[in-house]
Amino acid sequence: MLVLGDKYDVPRLREEGLSQLRSCYAKDIYQWGKRSLSLCRDPEARLAIAQVTRTLDDADLHAAVLYDCSWLKPSQLVTGPHALSPDDLVRVFGFMQRLPQLLSDITNGLTGEIPKTCKAHCIQYNDTIRHEASQLLTSRPMSATYLDPFMANMLCTITEGRLCKDCLLRFQSRLHRLRQVQRDRFAEYFSFV
Repeated sequence: MLVLGDKYDVPRLREEGLSQLRSCYAKDIYQWGKRSLSLCRDPEARLAIAQVTRTLDDADLHAAVLYDCSWLKPSQLVTGPHALSPDDLVRVFGFMQRLPQLLSDITNGLTGEIPKTCKAHCIQYNDTIRHEASQLLTSRPMSATYLDPFMANMLCTITEGRLCKDCLLRFQSRLHRLRQVQRDRFAEYFSFV
């Protein structure tokens, strides 16, 4: 719709297409988790969407699409009718080089705020939770979904039986904040700012 709206100068079609893309590549991490799997998960669709969003004046939207493309095999990125542009390839490969640090930031941020005065002694599980979270985040293909709700659910399961209710709520709140910060920085990660 977006392409047709641009090609035939039909603003309503263009806006409807943009609206669909923005809902699929939402800025809010909760909405990100509810996105349409058919549009956002098909490799050819991701690459085609990357070509379209490259022409728009919306760095965040284009960066979000490139994030999804970054989980494809390198051969998919460089061949076929929807291969990424040379500039976008540089952005995607640059993001992949930064990914270990991003995952480390999430892992380290998850366990940093357990109060030393916790009556349930949750602090004793900090290192274990950090270690298991690190393993979970850096294992392939799990790292490919580090912003998706499934990953958040998996990270929460490693705290079961280890954290009291208050510390678990703090952990979940930190996890949400960390995931949102990562989502908010897409344009930076893909060198648009």
